[in-house]
Amino acid sequence: MNNLLAILDLDHCIFQSEAFWLNVTELLERHYGVTGITAAKFRTERLDRRPGGPGRVAGGEGYDFFAHLSQHGVDSAAAEHQIIQSLRGNRWLYPGSVKLISYLRDHGYTIVIETTGADRFQQLKVACAANLPSDIPVRAFPDNKGDLLRREWESAGGIVHHGTSYAHVLVIDNSATTFAALGQHPGLTAVQIVGREKSPEPSPLPWVHKVTTLSEIPPLIPITKPKS
Repeated sequence: MNNLLAILDLDHCIFQSEAFWLNVTELLERHYGVTGITAAKFRTERLDRRPGGPGRVAGGEGYDFFAHLSQHGVDSAAAEHQIIQSLRGNRWLYPGSVKLISYLRDHGYTIVIETTGADRFQQLKVACAANLPSDIPVRAFPDNKGDLLRREWESAGGIVHHGTSYAHVLVIDNSATTFAALGQHPGLTAVQIVGREKSPEPSPLPWVHKVTTLSEIPPLIPITKPKS
């Protein structure tokens, strides 16, 4: 069994979050405009980080899309169903995402998606990405996942996933803050996708590889012989 783990970020890494959010808010206006929702208003409200602001949790630091909907009098379960029915398709993943996942699996990697944000909304994105393999586990964290990964690594000498400890780990993320929190470890290969809509600045850390497209990643990572 190969001891290789790939941790992929979701937002702004393999998933086109800004395009998805634009389409979600436009859908809300079409279906729930009678409640006073407009796409522009909903997007502006989301940026209100005051404690008690629309959809705000954790003293204003976190955001809950479904709580925001409820504050507009919209049934969140019905809206969730409508979004999946209307937006599910193959357009949300960045070019090269499916090919990269296939490449990693062919070369012995176990793959997990670890992302920051409210779990239900992250799962909604996954449900709408029809070409994302459905067997990839997804974990959503409320805070910087780099901190959690660092603590796991320092405790176990690697990352533990489903009871298996992995000492050779590939982390692909768009945010420099993830790698700053994670830190450098033996067996870690770190790759930052730079130039995305959010957190586009490259990490100053010399051990973090920087790329602008997913197709640049395969030559950077440790691989084993492809499965026969």
